[in-house]
Amino acid sequence: GSSLWYTNLCYPGVHHQDVRYVSVCGRTIQGKQWQPGVRIEEFVAYSSYKANCGVGEVWGDGVTDLKSSLLEGSEHVVLPGCMHSPSSSSWYGSEPHFDSWARFLS
Repeated sequence: GSSLWYTNLCYPGVHHQDVRYVSVCGRTIQGKQWQPGVRIEEFVAYSSYKANCGVGEVWGDGVTDLKSSLLEGSEHVVLPGCMHSPSSSSWYGSEPHFDSWARFLS
């Protein structure tokens, strides 16, 4: 399992009723099992997603799948085209993604 799996197991859903929970995840890469024609990014995502949620052929940000990142009972913010890595030009801290979730910080 992964740290996400462990956290979801030990602290399921909205743990404290007086806290506003917001879950943010990119929806950019669908994981795919390795075979000819599969891009390396899709296979890396598959391996990561499978470690997180037990299924590799799901959507996510290339590292974290949607199922693992969207806490049950929280407000969900799904960012199409957003990648996990800050080395990408389209990650959580880049425009327009940053403004989509940073408003929840206040």
